Amino acid sequence: MTMTRRGLLKASVATAVAANGLTWFKPDEVFAADTQVIPSADHWGPFKAVVKNGVLVGVQPLKDVDAMPTKMLTEGTISRVYHKTRVKYPMVRKSYLANPTGDTKPHLRGKEAFVRVSWEQALALTADAILRTAEAHGNEALFSSSYGGWSHAGLLRPHVLQGRLFGLIGGHSVTTGDYSGGASQVSLPHIIGDMEVYSPQTSWEVMAEHTEVMVWVGCDPFKNNRIEYTVADHQMMPRWKKIKERGVKFISINPQYTPTDEALGSEWVKIVPNTDVALFSAMAYHVYTTGKHDKAYLAKYTVGFEKYLPYLLGKDSDGSPAKTPQWAAKITGIPAAKIIELAELFAAKRTQFAGAWSLQRAHHGEMTHWAIINFAAMLGKIGKPGQGVGFSWHYGGGGMIQSNAVMPVGLAQGRNPVKARCPASRISEMLMNPGKEYTRDGAVHKYPLVKLIYNSGNNFMSHQQDTNELLRAMNKQVETVICQDPWWCASSRFADIVLPATSALERDDISTGGTYSNDKIYAMCQVIKPYGESLDDFEIFRRLAELMGVEYGFTEGKTAMDVLKASYQATGQKTPFEKFWKEGVTHIEVPEKMRVCRILCKRTIQRRRKSACP
Repeated sequence: MTMTRRGLLKASVATAVAANGLTWFKPDEVFAADTQVIPSADHWGPFKAVVKNGVLVGVQPLKDVDAMPTKMLTEGTISRVYHKTRVKYPMVRKSYLANPTGDTKPHLRGKEAFVRVSWEQALALTADAILRTAEAHGNEALFSSSYGGWSHAGLLRPHVLQGRLFGLIGGHSVTTGDYSGGASQVSLPHIIGDMEVYSPQTSWEVMAEHTEVMVWVGCDPFKNNRIEYTVADHQMMPRWKKIKERGVKFISINPQYTPTDEALGSEWVKIVPNTDVALFSAMAYHVYTTGKHDKAYLAKYTVGFEKYLPYLLGKDSDGSPAKTPQWAAKITGIPAAKIIELAELFAAKRTQFAGAWSLQRAHHGEMTHWAIINFAAMLGKIGKPGQGVGFSWHYGGGGMIQSNAVMPVGLAQGRNPVKARCPASRISEMLMNPGKEYTRDGAVHKYPLVKLIYNSGNNFMSHQQDTNELLRAMNKQVETVICQDPWWCASSRFADIVLPATSALERDDISTGGTYSNDKIYAMCQVIKPYGESLDDFEIFRRLAELMGVEYGFTEGKTAMDVLKASYQATGQKTPFEKFWKEGVTHIEVPEKMRVCRILCKRTIQRRRKSACP
């Protein structure tokens, strides 16, 4: 192969960037004619990519769009573009390639070398394994470990495209739930009538006007809001400071002093990890025994208090003692006097409790959020302006006012004929116990007999509690593991077939910002050419669909760009697609009626000072 002067220059620049990192350019910086500035976006924020000789050399934040650009743009996704961990070519594990229908020596996964193959050979092996497995064991034997869609922020996410393809060939077993709010997303609809962990939070304007005390319970929005499921534009960061300027007191119940605490001057109440149930039970005990609970509120807006009370008072059949502050002090590490002080402060002031998802990632994790809700309900807080509970303040710009606009949605995943499911945290258990019954959300299910795992845009190997257990289960049960990913993550290294997918910067897509406000649409323009021989996920699944005879069902005759244009046009935005694509962002006006509730709630609370705001 002969290297051209341009190719040599491009390779030299890429090597220099990989070694020295990328540059953060000022929003108003002007570039020479040989430098392109291309609008794009990812989970960490919107930006303009600075490209020279076809190589990404830096990023430029969007002035007046991203309220607080973070270094995660340069130290996160973007710095990995030219990293040595990129998957450059289609690869197949040596023993699997030697005998794909026989003894593939699964015990050598993660230990032996991969062999470079052509895309034609890799996809042929992939399609053959999928169809052969379905014919021999049924479509339930095909398992998708792909979920969540965190591979990139666009519409054409691999787990959706994968589900669309597999639905066309008879379906596959899939994961259900996730790690972020695994216990809460099941329990909270039964407790409070809403999933809550993925719901918009009270408007920041309402908080600024009505809240007196904001309680972080393991919650750290200044750290966690650096990234969003769509595009983080960090709009709540300055608004939290405005809330502070209104005189709101912040209290942080957390084992650590957080970036949020530092930014907002929170009073830090240090607690032993995973003891929040004891703290909130003790505060509930105190307000009940001192008569500071809201009897009328409990009678009108709650059910089950008479069943909860014996537990608080130590009269329950479980034999546990009364949940006094003294009892909780030994468990939580918080002095009893401080527990009493907090309980009385929260009872006297208009208080909002912000619980983090992390609290419920434990055995009986739902009890933590339940205990917070119980305490807030006993104080009569839930449903009143600027008060109550919220479990998504740390995510997606929780607190931003919503536009309620129609947003682009991309391709539909379609119907999955297979009903077999596996909870996201139970893949090892599923593999070791095919056919075993398990209970989730009050229903009984059975684990499928899994013979093939297809993983796209997700690192399922890092998600299981015991990786060695997962490897043993895979080696015993699973005949083929396919991983479609830009990087040699753990799931790639322990796969049989590895399909190199492009990063977010090497494909065209569309996203939105923020997760809750939905007041912007972002163009994710392709910034650089695909790394090595990598293909975007749409093209990979299109080629597989062609091999399986369902290409038209998958694409409906559309290219990826056709899908993006149609998705944008369906939003009804006045800015033409071509102008939007060139500028990189379309701003969506937030209707004034979305702010009116602030005034209405103020009038309501003035009229009904002694009752809850409906």
